[in-house]
Amino acid sequence: MKFALKFIKNFGRVAKNEKAIYKQLKRGPLKISIFAKAKAFKHYKSGFISSKDCSRKKRTNHAVVLLGAIKEEGNPLWYIRNSWGPQWGDKGHVKLLMNDNTCNICFKNSVYVTLKKKEEESIYRRLKQGPVKISIYAKPDAFQHYKSGFITVEKCSNKERTNHAVVLLGAVKEDGIPLWYIRNSYGTDWGINGHAKLMMGENTCGMLRQKSVYVTVK
Repeated sequence: MKFALKFIKNFGRVAKNEKAIYKQLKRGPLKISIFAKAKAFKHYKSGFISSKDCSRKKRTNHAVVLLGAIKEEGNPLWYIRNSWGPQWGDKGHVKLLMNDNTCNICFKNSVYVTLKKKEEESIYRRLKQGPVKISIYAKPDAFQHYKSGFITVEKCSNKERTNHAVVLLGAVKEDGIPLWYIRNSYGTDWGINGHAKLMMGENTCGMLRQKSVYVTVK
């Protein structure tokens, strides 16, 4: 599934408060940093989490995508997509109590989820002509042991030298989150039947460090 993207040149970060985050959500999903070591988060299944169960004071250590704000039984909640796959939480999602700085979501500036690098925009346009071979940094556990969900730059660095080639098949959107859809060479037992998803706009796994090439029959 391919989709049209609007490339935002004036990329910016959002102020570290929930009011600013709520206002910015009107433009689309936001990537936020949270404290994810709390048992209430790691083993979340349903309902919502408050700062009582997920500290507002602990340093953040995990990136998630904030999709929107909802209300349930009068409680204002942040609706979030995690990167751990549909087997986690409520089909890959979680709800955090708003105006509570639950899991310390205001610790770092949230950012737009969009293509912000010219190089990624170029790769996206080239995909219209067919698959593209790219080089990535494949040593992180997040890639080596990938099963489902999507990989972010926090789990697969964009600063390390690339060491593995994969085929970029296309771009997909899940819950409004733009993702690269790649085919690996490890066989169908790896990842999602041999495939993986990387978050766009972040140079995830260093995919921009080397020039991409068309995959064609010579």
